Amino acid sequence: GPFRHAPLLQNVASAWFPPLFEDCFNDSTSNVTDYALAYLRSQKKGKFFLWIFLMDPHAPVDPPTKYRTAEGPWPVFWPYAIQQRWGCPNVDAGETVSENDRPYVRSLYCGEARHVDDTVSAVLAAISPIADSTYVCFTSDHGEELWDHGFWGHGHSMYEEVVRTPWLIAGPRIRSQQITEAVSAVDLAPTLVGLTGASPDTSWIGKDLTPALCDVSAVPERPCFARGCMTGPQIDPLEMVVSKGR
Repeated sequence: GPFRHAPLLQNVASAWFPPLFEDCFNDSTSNVTDYALAYLRSQKKGKFFLWIFLMDPHAPVDPPTKYRTAEGPWPVFWPYAIQQRWGCPNVDAGETVSENDRPYVRSLYCGEARHVDDTVSAVLAAISPIADSTYVCFTSDHGEELWDHGFWGHGHSMYEEVVRTPWLIAGPRIRSQQITEAVSAVDLAPTLVGLTGASPDTSWIGKDLTPALCDVSAVPERPCFARGCMTGPQIDPLEMVVSKGR
Protein backbone atom coordinates (compact mmCIF):
# COMPACT_ATOMS: atom_id res chain seq x y z
CA GLY A 1 0.00 0.00 0.00
CA PRO A 2 1.03 3.68 -0.27
CA PHE A 3 1.87 3.86 3.44
CA ARG A 4 4.06 0.77 3.68
CA HIS A 5 7.17 2.90 4.27
CA ALA A 6 5.58 5.06 6.98
CA PRO A 7 7.42 3.39 9.95
CA LEU A 8 10.77 3.89 8.20
CA LEU A 9 10.01 7.54 7.51
CA GLN A 10 8.95 7.97 11.13
CA ASN A 11 12.25 6.49 12.32
CA VAL A 12 14.19 8.93 10.16
CA ALA A 13 12.10 11.89 11.29
CA SER A 14 12.47 10.90 14.94
CA ALA A 15 16.25 11.12 14.65
CA TRP A 16 15.88 14.82 13.77
CA PHE A 17 12.89 15.67 15.97
CA PRO A 18 13.06 13.35 19.01
CA PRO A 19 10.68 15.38 21.20
CA LEU A 20 7.89 14.69 18.70
CA PHE A 21 8.39 10.92 18.87
CA GLU A 22 8.64 10.07 22.53
CA ASP A 23 6.10 7.27 22.07
CA CYS A 24 7.10 4.02 20.37
CA PHE A 25 8.29 4.20 16.77
CA ASN A 26 5.87 1.70 15.36
CA ASP A 27 3.37 -0.17 17.47
CA SER A 28 3.66 -3.46 15.61
CA THR A 29 1.59 -5.29 18.22
CA SER A 30 -1.45 -3.12 17.58
CA ASN A 31 -0.89 -3.19 13.82
CA VAL A 32 -0.71 -6.98 13.66
CA THR A 33 -3.72 -7.30 15.95
CA ASP A 34 -5.81 -5.01 13.74
CA TYR A 35 -5.10 -7.27 10.76
CA ALA A 36 -5.84 -10.39 12.81
CA LEU A 37 -9.17 -9.06 14.07
CA ALA A 38 -10.16 -8.04 10.55
CA TYR A 39 -9.35 -11.55 9.34
CA LEU A 40 -11.41 -13.13 12.13
CA ARG A 41 -14.37 -10.91 11.25
CA SER A 42 -14.14 -12.13 7.66
CA GLN A 43 -14.35 -15.79 8.68
CA LYS A 44 -18.08 -16.39 8.61
CA LYS A 45 -17.79 -20.16 8.21
CA GLY A 46 -15.36 -22.87 7.24
CA LYS A 47 -11.94 -23.92 8.49
CA PHE A 48 -9.05 -21.50 8.88
CA PHE A 49 -5.56 -21.25 10.32
CA LEU A 50 -4.40 -17.91 11.74
CA TRP A 51 -0.85 -17.34 12.98
CA ILE A 52 -0.44 -14.07 14.89
CA PHE A 53 3.23 -13.19 15.33
CA LEU A 54 3.75 -10.52 18.00
CA MET A 55 7.32 -9.25 18.28
CA ASP A 56 6.77 -7.73 21.72
CA PRO A 57 8.07 -8.01 24.36
CA HIS A 58 11.35 -7.72 22.51
CA ALA A 59 14.03 -5.17 21.71
CA PRO A 60 13.55 -2.35 20.93
CA VAL A 61 11.72 -2.17 24.24
CA ASP A 62 9.41 0.77 23.61
CA PRO A 63 5.81 0.17 24.77
CA PRO A 64 3.12 2.77 24.07
CA THR A 65 2.87 5.59 26.60
CA LYS A 66 -0.12 4.09 28.46
CA TYR A 67 2.01 1.06 29.39
CA ARG A 68 5.00 3.03 30.67
CA THR A 69 5.01 3.07 34.46
CA ALA A 70 8.41 4.67 35.09
CA GLU A 71 10.52 7.57 33.90
CA GLY A 72 13.91 6.94 32.36
CA PRO A 73 16.77 8.55 30.47
CA TRP A 74 15.65 7.58 26.94
CA PRO A 75 12.38 8.49 25.21
CA VAL A 76 12.79 5.21 23.33
CA PHE A 77 15.02 2.46 24.68
CA TRP A 78 16.85 0.73 21.83
CA PRO A 79 19.92 -1.15 23.07
CA TYR A 80 20.59 -2.80 19.71
CA ALA A 81 20.71 0.44 17.71
CA ILE A 82 23.60 0.69 15.28
CA GLN A 83 24.32 4.12 16.69
CA GLN A 84 23.47 5.74 19.98
CA ARG A 85 20.08 7.40 20.32
CA TRP A 86 19.55 9.98 23.05
CA GLY A 87 22.39 8.57 25.15
CA CYS A 88 21.11 5.01 25.02
CA PRO A 89 24.09 2.61 25.34
CA ASN A 90 25.06 0.59 22.31
CA VAL A 91 25.14 -2.93 23.71
CA ASP A 92 26.70 -4.36 20.55
CA ALA A 93 29.69 -2.06 21.09
CA GLY A 94 30.22 -3.37 24.61
CA GLU A 95 28.52 -0.51 26.44
CA THR A 96 26.44 -1.34 29.48
CA VAL A 97 23.26 -0.18 31.13
CA SER A 98 23.95 1.31 34.55
CA GLU A 99 22.58 -0.26 37.72
CA ASN A 100 20.44 2.83 38.28
CA ASP A 101 18.78 2.54 34.85
CA ARG A 102 18.05 -1.18 34.93
CA PRO A 103 14.75 -0.92 36.89
CA TYR A 104 13.54 1.48 34.19
CA VAL A 105 14.44 -0.98 31.44
CA ARG A 106 12.67 -3.78 33.29
CA SER A 107 9.57 -1.60 33.59
CA LEU A 108 9.57 -1.07 29.82
CA TYR A 109 9.76 -4.82 29.26
CA CYS A 110 6.86 -5.37 31.66
CA GLY A 111 4.93 -2.65 29.84
CA GLU A 112 5.31 -4.49 26.56
CA ALA A 113 4.14 -7.70 28.24
CA ARG A 114 1.00 -5.91 29.50
CA HIS A 115 0.44 -4.53 26.01
CA VAL A 116 0.58 -8.04 24.53
CA ASP A 117 -1.68 -9.34 27.30
CA ASP A 118 -4.37 -6.81 26.38
CA THR A 119 -3.91 -7.68 22.71
CA VAL A 120 -4.36 -11.40 23.32
CA SER A 121 -7.50 -10.62 25.33
CA ALA A 122 -8.95 -8.80 22.33
CA VAL A 123 -8.18 -11.73 20.02
CA LEU A 124 -9.73 -14.23 22.44
CA ALA A 125 -12.85 -12.10 22.67
CA ALA A 126 -13.14 -12.17 18.88
CA ILE A 127 -12.74 -15.97 18.88
CA SER A 128 -15.24 -16.57 21.70
CA PRO A 129 -18.26 -17.15 19.40
CA ILE A 130 -16.45 -20.10 17.78
CA ALA A 131 -14.44 -21.21 20.81
CA ASP A 132 -16.18 -24.59 20.96
CA SER A 133 -14.75 -25.55 17.58
CA THR A 134 -11.42 -23.71 17.65
CA TYR A 135 -7.98 -24.58 18.97
CA VAL A 136 -6.03 -21.68 20.46
CA CYS A 137 -2.31 -21.93 21.15
CA PHE A 138 -0.04 -19.37 22.81
CA THR A 139 3.72 -19.82 22.93
CA SER A 140 7.07 -18.04 22.55
CA ASP A 141 10.39 -18.79 20.92
CA HIS A 142 12.56 -17.67 23.85
CA GLY A 143 12.66 -15.70 27.07
CA GLU A 144 14.69 -12.64 27.98
CA GLU A 145 17.42 -12.12 30.54
CA LEU A 146 17.20 -8.78 32.34
CA TRP A 147 20.55 -9.00 34.14
CA ASP A 148 19.38 -12.05 36.11
CA HIS A 149 22.88 -13.45 35.58
CA GLY A 150 24.66 -10.31 34.48
CA PHE A 151 23.50 -10.19 30.88
CA TRP A 152 20.84 -8.45 28.81
CA GLY A 153 18.82 -10.06 26.02
CA HIS A 154 18.99 -13.64 24.78
CA GLY A 155 21.04 -16.01 22.67
CA HIS A 156 24.24 -15.74 24.71
CA SER A 157 23.31 -17.86 27.73
CA MET A 158 21.24 -20.95 28.52
CA TYR A 159 19.70 -19.94 31.84
CA GLU A 160 16.09 -20.84 32.59
CA GLU A 161 14.82 -17.30 32.08
CA VAL A 162 15.93 -17.59 28.44
CA VAL A 163 15.13 -21.19 27.47
CA ARG A 164 11.94 -21.85 29.46
CA THR A 165 8.97 -20.56 27.48
CA PRO A 166 5.17 -20.69 27.88
CA TRP A 167 2.99 -23.03 25.88
CA LEU A 168 -0.74 -22.77 26.52
CA ILE A 169 -3.28 -24.60 24.39
CA ALA A 170 -7.05 -24.88 24.66
CA GLY A 171 -9.86 -26.24 22.53
CA PRO A 172 -12.22 -29.16 21.99
CA ARG A 173 -11.39 -32.31 24.01
CA ILE A 174 -8.37 -30.74 25.74
CA ARG A 175 -8.36 -31.39 29.48
CA SER A 176 -7.58 -28.68 32.02
CA GLN A 177 -4.16 -29.60 33.38
CA GLN A 178 -0.53 -28.59 33.70
CA ILE A 179 2.03 -30.84 32.07
CA THR A 180 5.18 -30.88 34.18
CA GLU A 181 7.34 -33.03 31.90
CA ALA A 182 9.77 -31.23 29.60
CA VAL A 183 8.49 -30.67 26.07
CA SER A 184 9.99 -28.77 23.16
CA ALA A 185 8.93 -26.20 20.60
CA VAL A 186 9.49 -28.89 17.95
CA ASP A 187 6.42 -30.65 19.39
CA LEU A 188 4.13 -27.75 18.54
CA ALA A 189 3.45 -28.45 14.85
CA PRO A 190 2.94 -32.22 15.28
CA THR A 191 0.52 -31.57 18.14
CA LEU A 192 -1.58 -29.04 16.23
CA VAL A 193 -1.71 -31.39 13.25
CA GLY A 194 -2.65 -34.27 15.53
CA LEU A 195 -5.50 -32.33 17.11
CA THR A 196 -6.99 -31.46 13.74
CA GLY A 197 -6.54 -34.89 12.23
CA ALA A 198 -4.22 -33.75 9.44
CA SER A 199 -1.15 -35.66 8.28
CA PRO A 200 2.24 -34.71 9.78
CA ASP A 201 5.26 -33.88 7.66
CA THR A 202 7.64 -36.81 7.55
CA SER A 203 10.62 -34.52 8.25
CA TRP A 204 9.31 -33.39 11.64
CA ILE A 205 11.23 -34.64 14.66
CA GLY A 206 8.76 -33.46 17.31
CA LYS A 207 6.14 -35.59 19.07
CA ASP A 208 2.37 -35.33 18.86
CA LEU A 209 1.20 -34.59 22.42
CA THR A 210 -2.51 -35.03 21.62
CA PRO A 211 -2.87 -38.18 23.78
CA ALA A 212 -1.54 -36.34 26.84
CA LEU A 213 -3.70 -33.28 26.17
CA CYS A 214 -6.97 -35.11 25.54
CA ASP A 215 -6.66 -38.33 27.56
CA VAL A 216 -4.67 -39.49 30.55
CA SER A 217 -1.60 -40.62 28.66
CA ALA A 218 1.77 -39.54 29.98
CA VAL A 219 4.04 -37.33 27.93
CA PRO A 220 6.75 -39.52 26.40
CA GLU A 221 9.97 -39.05 28.35
CA ARG A 222 12.82 -37.95 26.13
CA PRO A 223 15.58 -35.32 26.12
CA CYS A 224 14.87 -31.78 24.91
CA PHE A 225 17.56 -29.69 23.24
CA ALA A 226 18.26 -25.95 23.04
CA ARG A 227 20.96 -23.80 21.50
CA GLY A 228 22.25 -20.25 21.96
CA CYS A 229 23.74 -18.85 18.76
CA MET A 230 24.62 -15.25 19.66
CA THR A 231 27.93 -15.94 21.36
CA GLY A 232 30.09 -14.37 18.65
CA PRO A 233 31.54 -15.56 15.32
CA GLN A 234 34.66 -17.06 16.90
CA ILE A 235 32.84 -18.95 19.65
CA ASP A 236 30.97 -22.23 19.29
CA PRO A 237 27.21 -22.05 19.93
CA LEU A 238 26.01 -22.88 23.42
CA GLU A 239 24.07 -26.13 23.62
CA MET A 240 22.10 -27.84 26.36
CA VAL A 241 19.90 -30.85 26.94
CA VAL A 242 17.09 -31.28 29.48
CA SER A 243 16.50 -34.85 30.54
CA LYS A 244 14.19 -36.01 33.33
CA GLY A 245 13.63 -32.43 34.41
CA ARG A 246 17.33 -31.59 34.73
